[in-house]
Amino acid sequence: ANKAGLSGIIETRICTQESLGLKDLKGQIDFVFASAVVHEVENVPTFFSEIYQILKLDGSMFIIEPKNRVSEENFKKSVYTARQCGFHIIKEPQVSRSFAALLEKK
Repeated sequence: ANKAGLSGIIETRICTQESLGLKDLKGQIDFVFASAVVHEVENVPTFFSEIYQILKLDGSMFIIEPKNRVSEENFKKSVYTARQCGFHIIKEPQVSRSFAALLEKK
């Protein structure tokens, strides 16, 4: 981050099993990128719910999971959970060796 000149705009947060610790960002975030993360989360509904809350209206989230670690069935369950939390699927792009979905808050 320092080499790229980005250290001034990156904010580190410590997450717990109960929360991402982002409540102070409610409605402020435009985009969330979650790469190879959702399958590691213990409470997936809470994860998507907290992300949904911090996104601005029309904000989006891109999730990508590796096919060698996540089954198609489990990925679909994650996307279903995201939809239950209020997300809408915009697109499910083809990504090499991965499952992916672009979600939006409406």
